Amino acid sequence: DNQVIGRTDVPEITYGFGANVTWKRFSLSMDWAGAANFDFLKASFTVAPFFASQIAYALFMDRWHHEDPWDPNSKWIPGYYPSTINAGSSNNNRVSSFWLLNGTYIRLKALNIGYSIDMSFLKKLKIQSLRVYLSGQNLLTISKLGPFDPENNNGRNNYYPQQKTYNIGLNLIF
Repeated sequence: DNQVIGRTDVPEITYGFGANVTWKRFSLSMDWAGAANFDFLKASFTVAPFFASQIAYALFMDRWHHEDPWDPNSKWIPGYYPSTINAGSSNNNRVSSFWLLNGTYIRLKALNIGYSIDMSFLKKLKIQSLRVYLSGQNLLTISKLGPFDPENNNGRNNYYPQQKTYNIGLNLIF
């Protein structure tokens, strides 16, 4: 019953697009990036909680487990994920379509919103222009991968995650 399932972990399609819009004294710029037609295979501690003394994701709370964790003969409570029995049956951890996720995503990589102040008192201070802005990076990711980062698809997910960054600033031209 062994056969090829899913796609490779390398995207067949990568794309990006941006926009710059100015209206009166307001400005908006944004950059988007994404990829499609690739799969994300969970492995290592994304399949077996506590693998190699790692921590477990909160998503593993929805797993098959005994009603009484101290009594192996107690009733099984169903869940989405298999039971977390380390060093138990390897059937729960085998590569299958259950652990394969569609990696398609789109991410807002950068956003900048600004307002240019053009007042006469600025000229008295020998300032030609003043612009106030808010910006951010990695503000939004749309994907079906939950807590996993589609841009770091090694299956194990042992990486430093993307950081959301927020900035506020002033641009002065003398």
